[in-house]
Amino acid sequence: AETEALKAARAAAEKSAKDKAKREAQKARRAIEAAERAAREAEEASARAIREEEETRVEGAAAKAIADEYASEVIRNHTKIGKLAKRQRGRDLSPESVALVRKMLDPDPETRNAAHAALLTARGRAARATARTFAPKSEEAERNATISAAGAKETARRAAKDSGDAASRAAAAAAAA
Repeated sequence: AETEALKAARAAAEKSAKDKAKREAQKARRAIEAAERAAREAEEASARAIREEEETRVEGAAAKAIADEYASEVIRNHTKIGKLAKRQRGRDLSPESVALVRKMLDPDPETRNAAHAALLTARGRAARATARTFAPKSEEAERNATISAAGAKETARRAAKDSGDAASRAAAAAAAA
């Protein structure tokens, strides 16, 4: 009876030890899987961070290029204004003339065309005034100046229409795309 009790106790102890070993092995497998999963996630996060950093670098370079282009455009416009102002120094440079020059440099084509038309009209008026003052045949010179101003207005109107047509064609092409 004692040997059977010993055998039963030994069998129970062996079974308990086997069960405990299985549980420990499962815990070890789960820990290894968790470590592998964490390593994969760390690699993915690292790759994602590298991609995002590269995208940020590319976007930053594009933004810098746009800002540089805008700055150079501003500098070019200020240079144009300065050159026109230098040319006008000998002449009477009124605030209206400065405003007109600024409008001529505006990026909006309608504003530019209106400014050019105003400039051509002013030149026509100046030509009429000069004709009245200095031309021996003032009536004929004034008539020619009026015709010149009307022709200038018509040219400016055509240029405005052409730029408007080009803008509407571009808008239609963009809408079609």
